[in-house]
Amino acid sequence: MDDEAKQIVHKLHTVLRPYLLRRMKADVEKQMPAKYEHVVTCRLSKRQRYLYDGFMSRAQTKETLASGNYLSIINCLMQLRKVCNHPDLFETRQISTSFAMPTSVSIDYEVKNKLIRRRLLYQHPFDKLDLDFLNLAPVSREDLSTRLVQDSSRIMAFGPLKTLRERQYKRTNWQMGFDGSSVRSILDSMDNAARKKRMNELESALYFESNRHGRRPVWGKSLIQFLTIESHYNGVSTRDSRRISKLDQLANQSSILASMINSIQDRS
Repeated sequence: MDDEAKQIVHKLHTVLRPYLLRRMKADVEKQMPAKYEHVVTCRLSKRQRYLYDGFMSRAQTKETLASGNYLSIINCLMQLRKVCNHPDLFETRQISTSFAMPTSVSIDYEVKNKLIRRRLLYQHPFDKLDLDFLNLAPVSREDLSTRLVQDSSRIMAFGPLKTLRERQYKRTNWQMGFDGSSVRSILDSMDNAARKKRMNELESALYFESNRHGRRPVWGKSLIQFLTIESHYNGVSTRDSRRISKLDQLANQSSILASMINSIQDRS
């Protein structure tokens, strides 16, 4: 025990010493205030008067009082005290009301209530499961273009966060526990606990950063837009017409493909 703890214990002993003195009961009674008793007379209710008179008119009660037995008389007085305190202590009154039922009203709807709650609150496990976050749905990333993914990877903060994590790991004492022997040790323990908390925050930031900027599409938005045939459905369009319109579009974009198509005059 260090000097600071010894000083605290000595101070506590000084404060508590007057309360730890061994005093006799007679000394304590002299220091207590005087005792005063006040008797307030209250009228009995109709039920209390009925129970009181009924108990006194019993033959067994009369025999007990006539016998002169001290314990039996004390027992009778205790029964009368119960009547005066509360009549239900002497005789339990049965509750008779028009609302009394053998079973609860809601018990008939308990099974239906459980069934409805189970149907309404039922959710498929895949409705709450984020497959994209678990990297199990690679096709869902096709709305990203390759250029956008490259720019996102270039500006991601994974490297600086990793450097901060390594520095924080070296600063943290992982074998240190809580030491409450002194004020200095308590402050050191709290500082080390804050470093551990900061380390966990950096770990979470690294995980989310790698998951956010590490997504890669399979084909990419640009390739899908290039290969998508944009044609309005008019009810009579077929696959051949869509193929011809796509060839016309490619021919208009490329001069080499346009030169390979012979005109009507060249064909005749």
